[in-house]
Amino acid sequence: MKIASFRTGQHLILRFVEYKIFRIVRDEQVVLERQNDGALISFDKQSLMESLVTGELEILSDLQKQDHSNGVLNPLSCYSDESQAEASRRYEYLKSVIGVVGDVPTRIGIIPVIKEHSELTGDTSPPSVSTLFRWWKKWLQSGNDVAALVPINTKKRNSFVSGYLKDLFHEVAEEVLLRPVPGSIQDAYDLYIVRLQEYNKACSEPLRMPSRSTFYRQYQSSYDGYEKLRAQKGKRIADEFYRASGAGVTTSRILERVEIDHTPIDNIIVDDRTGLAIGKPNLTALIDHYSRMILGVYIGFEPPSELSVMLALKHSILPKPQYQEEFEFVHNEWKAYGIPSVLVCDNGSEFHGHQLKRLARELNIELFFCPPRKGSAKGTIERVVGYINDRTSKRLPGTTFSNINERADYDPVKKSSIPLRYFQSLVYEWIINIYQESFHSGINTSPRLKWTEGLESIEPVIPANIYQFDLAFTREYHRKLSHSGIKVCNLQYNSHELKLLSHRIGHKSSVRIRLDPENLGRIWIYDDQQEHFFVVPSVSEEAEGLTVRQQKLIRSMITAHRKELDTDTLRLAKVSLAKRLRDGLSSKKITERTRSKRIESDMDCFQSPVTPVNKPPKADSNNPLTPPAEEDLFEVDWGRKK
Repeated sequence: MKIASFRTGQHLILRFVEYKIFRIVRDEQVVLERQNDGALISFDKQSLMESLVTGELEILSDLQKQDHSNGVLNPLSCYSDESQAEASRRYEYLKSVIGVVGDVPTRIGIIPVIKEHSELTGDTSPPSVSTLFRWWKKWLQSGNDVAALVPINTKKRNSFVSGYLKDLFHEVAEEVLLRPVPGSIQDAYDLYIVRLQEYNKACSEPLRMPSRSTFYRQYQSSYDGYEKLRAQKGKRIADEFYRASGAGVTTSRILERVEIDHTPIDNIIVDDRTGLAIGKPNLTALIDHYSRMILGVYIGFEPPSELSVMLALKHSILPKPQYQEEFEFVHNEWKAYGIPSVLVCDNGSEFHGHQLKRLARELNIELFFCPPRKGSAKGTIERVVGYINDRTSKRLPGTTFSNINERADYDPVKKSSIPLRYFQSLVYEWIINIYQESFHSGINTSPRLKWTEGLESIEPVIPANIYQFDLAFTREYHRKLSHSGIKVCNLQYNSHELKLLSHRIGHKSSVRIRLDPENLGRIWIYDDQQEHFFVVPSVSEEAEGLTVRQQKLIRSMITAHRKELDTDTLRLAKVSLAKRLRDGLSSKKITERTRSKRIESDMDCFQSPVTPVNKPPKADSNNPLTPPAEEDLFEVDWGRKK
């Protein structure tokens, strides 16, 4: 995926007109030169950010063609696993060289770096100086797009390291390589070929034999250094080798290192309509280590998962100009945005998913996994999520406390009175009005001022095309075509472009699709010949805004019919689902109310912010946790350790 930033000389398309950035003025003004007549026009940087979010602005790379009407999308994930692995290998070489000789392409001083990196990774075929220099120039000219490193002669090659081949690969790797006395890579590859030959003897359609280099690249991309060392030397040695040492992590610019973490909110939330308790929501937050600026959050009933991580990451990358207008009590701007260079995660399963790793490659984000049981490696975000809990949820009716001994006879379910949307507004208000404006002893200033200072030396990297950005956050599957289109989640999708594709490649052919789990109104299908994704809408208008979780519940309610969902059936099912949700939210069991609230699609809270409740809940004279005054609720003292 192509990424870019505002800089002098950068070309862009704004409302179908090509411009070049003529000058960037310190007062947030950007002077654009219109390419068709040379006219100079001044724009506010914030308005350009808003145009990027709405899709009216696209930033062009140096090699991009002038004809942009076709909207072709060609991210890294469009290529085979083999091509992606080779592009990742080349990218690792470039990172090593840039870390030593700097950002300016040069042939001087890179020979020792190539040798050191090849010895460290065990690469038996390191690139020459000329080859690496050519990769470097091509990567820079593409706008730092890792897809530019895909080998040209393998772009259309289909992946064969999948299905049984992939399962066999992991079986052999664990048996030969991931053990206290590991065998060689050649031993593992020989065993792999022998077992594959035995498998092919019993099959009518034998599987293709992968090469030794493909097997080696798959091993390098499937297991990181910590996993290999732990399997071979033990957990203690792996922990010592990857431990943080010295004065701790240091950063020199914004977005150089971003940390992410989850936490359950210590408060029982009530439903906005019924007023009944529905359970504890979850918070996912990201913070910039250099400025301590909170970049984005997700607050909802989605448990810690790959989906909640991607939602929070998307929120942190995009500009957030709407909060000052949407929320009555938000008086300041939230200027945090941009793609991080390194995203620091723990070893939860949600951070090891295939979709998140694919997204990181497309956005040029390096995922750094903290060693197990080493939460201090990302202590910045650990402290912040604790403060959010302490300054908001623990001071409101319905708190569950961090320590059960503090609760005593207090019943959080009976005392709960805070709706989810009101709680979300409190968190946004605390972040924007209080946290980012408060003095932070770790940086000797406020996060907002530190972030502003960082903006003077570096411009955040942003997605060059909002549609390509949205596509990157979808999930990928394989489905077969039929004469009536394609069926996904028991919903039918069809279009004129899909019919043309079906005629060209034939019915019952398997195609790659992309799916937005929060909206089944349309899907994306990949055209191998044109090398781009195109949008195919659902034949049913009722599918618009329907989530995957809701669709699964609808299907479970009408499985007796055993037929496709037409518009009338789907409409009746959605009405029935709405009634079931209302009944669930009124249930006597809090677990049933929590489950119903998850299905109710509260995940669009920050995409289309709602106006918060203007008045806080009324105080209860019998409630020992009557909401405090607003200034007490948002009091912050970062200089004193708790």
